[in-house]
Amino acid sequence: MRYLKLAILVLTYALISSPAFAQTCCPAGCAPEADRCVTKGPLWTRCIPIACAEGSRTPSAGASGPTAEHRKSAMLARPLRTTRTYVAPRQIPSHCPLINPTKAQVDEATNQCVNTLTRSAQLRGCFFEDDAGRAEDKRTGLSCPDRQAALAKQCLKRCADYASDTSHLMCAGSYPNTVWQISFGDISGDNGDSARVDLCGPRLRASVWSRLRQPPTR
Repeated sequence: MRYLKLAILVLTYALISSPAFAQTCCPAGCAPEADRCVTKGPLWTRCIPIACAEGSRTPSAGASGPTAEHRKSAMLARPLRTTRTYVAPRQIPSHCPLINPTKAQVDEATNQCVNTLTRSAQLRGCFFEDDAGRAEDKRTGLSCPDRQAALAKQCLKRCADYASDTSHLMCAGSYPNTVWQISFGDISGDNGDSARVDLCGPRLRASVWSRLRQPPTR
C-alpha cells in the first residue's frame, strides 16, 4: 500500500508539471499583459489566470505551425491598453469599482478642471482684488482675468492627476472632497473646486515694459 501511494504521488506530479497543465489563460473580459491578466473592457474585472481550455492550448511540437485559429486568438488576446496601469489612491476604499476611460475622456476632464480653476480664481481674485493683486497686474502687464488664467494653467499637472482619478473611479462622486484633496489638498481653497492657483507654479514673469522701467542695479 505504501508503494502504491508513492506511485500515485509521482504520477500526479508528472501530470501537473506537464505543459498541458502548466499553461494558464485569462478569463473573459481580461487580456494577457506580460505575465499577468489585466482588464480590457470598460468595467473593471477581477482578472485571475485560469487553466486553459483544450482548444486554446499551445500546439504540440510535432505540429507544422500555428493555425489560422491560433493566430486569430493570439491577436484578440493582445492587451488593448499600452499605457501605465492606473492605481487607485489609498484614500479611496478598495471596493470602489474601476472603469477604463479613453485618453480623450481624461483630457476633457483635465481641461474642465483648468477651466473651473480659472473661473474660480477670476471671481475671487479680480472681484475682490487688493493692492497686491493690482501691483502684480502692473508688473506682468496682464489684466487681472488674464493673469488669473495664466496662473490656473500652471495647475495643469494637478488637474491631470485629479482628472485621472475622477475618470477611473466609479465612486468618485461619493467622495468628491476626498478626491479633490488628493491632488489639491495643500493649496485647496475654501470651496471644494477651488485652489490657490498662485501656488501651482513659479511667479509669472514680468512684462518687458516693467523690466525696462526698473532702475539699474549698482
